[in-house]
Amino acid sequence: MHVEQEQASGIKREVPFSTMKKLEPFLRYLHKEDLYEFSGLSDNSATIVLFEKQNTIYAEADKTIASSYSKATMDLSGIAKVVFHSETARKEYDVFRKTKAKVWDVFEAFSSFGVEMINDRVRNQCIDALQTLAGLSKEDAEEELYAYMRYFQLN
Repeated sequence: MHVEQEQASGIKREVPFSTMKKLEPFLRYLHKEDLYEFSGLSDNSATIVLFEKQNTIYAEADKTIASSYSKATMDLSGIAKVVFHSETARKEYDVFRKTKAKVWDVFEAFSSFGVEMINDRVRNQCIDALQTLAGLSKEDAEEELYAYMRYFQLN
């Protein structure tokens, strides 16, 4: 069972972890690496441009014959609007995207196997990944790690 971050620690996230978790099946199904590729724009694009692009993507998918592909496209564009509605939300997504394999996937695996506690080595590796891959300060990396740990109910 996962605990939403805002409930777990009192810190409100603009993009809840449950929303991040919903991204992956849609991206896999649509054969896209991330929301930038899905949008057809680079990660250097302005947030407002990325946000507005989702309306175009949704409208185009809505005009096509109803299919699982068009439904997945419309659903993912809705999630992308949540991610690209503000700079803060986008930053949360970018941290997740850049560190997914080194932090999220590790914690998700631990959680699925019933692990309740991580050791210092894993903790330090995750903090290092958050700092080097996402460019977070040590303090921000520790705060983000804490949020992940609370979501996956790890100590």
